[in-house]
Amino acid sequence: ENTGGDLFDQETSAADFGVQLRAVNNDVFAGIGAGFAVNGLSTLNLENSVVSGVMQATGGHEDDLDGMTDGGWISEAYLTYGFGNTSIKAGRQTLPKALSPFAFSESWNVFENTFDAVLVVNTDISNTAVVGAWVGGNNVNSMMLSNLTDFNSLNNDDGVYMLTVQNKSISDLTLTGTYYYGADFADGQNSIDILWGDAQYNAGSFNLGVQGGTVMHDAFEDDITSFGAKIGTTFAGINAELGYSNVNDGGL
Repeated sequence: ENTGGDLFDQETSAADFGVQLRAVNNDVFAGIGAGFAVNGLSTLNLENSVVSGVMQATGGHEDDLDGMTDGGWISEAYLTYGFGNTSIKAGRQTLPKALSPFAFSESWNVFENTFDAVLVVNTDISNTAVVGAWVGGNNVNSMMLSNLTDFNSLNNDDGVYMLTVQNKSISDLTLTGTYYYGADFADGQNSIDILWGDAQYNAGSFNLGVQGGTVMHDAFEDDITSFGAKIGTTFAGINAELGYSNVNDGGL
């Protein structure tokens, strides 16, 4: 385990080296586009010389670093099509946190996690984006523990449905509401429902944000509820922010 030691010491450090090749064409044939990305990941044996852990893995387990070190996988492979103010994207892809807060691609590590999904975006309503999605599978972005080449089906191949509405009618204000639904989720008998709301106001010199929601599963008596708020500003070249969040002791 990476415990003890000082910051930047070998026993408290981890590293990986990654290369990504990407190809995107928005009009391959008759308005149908395509995107493709392949990732390669290696520790370059750094875990045995400079550091002692790995940031991401392509197999094995954290107790067997030799089986986790080098590998590659297809991180994105999707088709796109657009008509009017509607766009469709189907296949393995990234999902943005701003529109999918409970299933999004995290960029903190070497490579983002991606999803097998169908995403539909419509902007017919002025200053409003309506986003619908079916998310059927994914890999996991975590430190050492997860195999990035392993894309597991979500909810026993039934997937999870999402609907997001985002509105920017008021200057500097972004309002977002999201709903997720999964039938027979986790226990095979009860559905899961997630409601989430977010409001962000950015006036340049300062910004405000509030968000909150609930996770409901019929197998648990108590729902999860959460709330967060923040305020930030910039003065004399210094960025400052104050935030608060709370999550109850829900059963799920």
